[in-house]
Amino acid sequence: AWGASSGDLASLLATARAGNGAMAISACFATPLFQLLAGAGCSLLYVGMLRGNIAITIHSNLPAMFAFAIGLLLFLSFVVPLYYKYHFKRQLGYILLFLFVCYAILLFCTGFGILVLV
Repeated sequence: AWGASSGDLASLLATARAGNGAMAISACFATPLFQLLAGAGCSLLYVGMLRGNIAITIHSNLPAMFAFAIGLLLFLSFVVPLYYKYHFKRQLGYILLFLFVCYAILLFCTGFGILVLV
């Protein structure tokens, strides 16, 4: 996954350095979201056309992780820009990296059964 994102990282950095920070931020969220929705949508459509009904098993921790991710995204989309008056500083980057590491550790622990949510 990291290797697939390196091209996105390079293009987002180039876009931000060119003075288009808002475009880089929107592309940061839009590109993975589009890839997820288009990839899952096309795959499920194809399998659904071949087999009819599709049974998907949802892991018990998935709703809690999804709620955490959505809550964090809403917080970062609405509260943080208002607090910083749409002028972001390096400190915010460190905070976002810290939140990402916390989310990754939480996802790792729930995925391997070390931590059970809900």
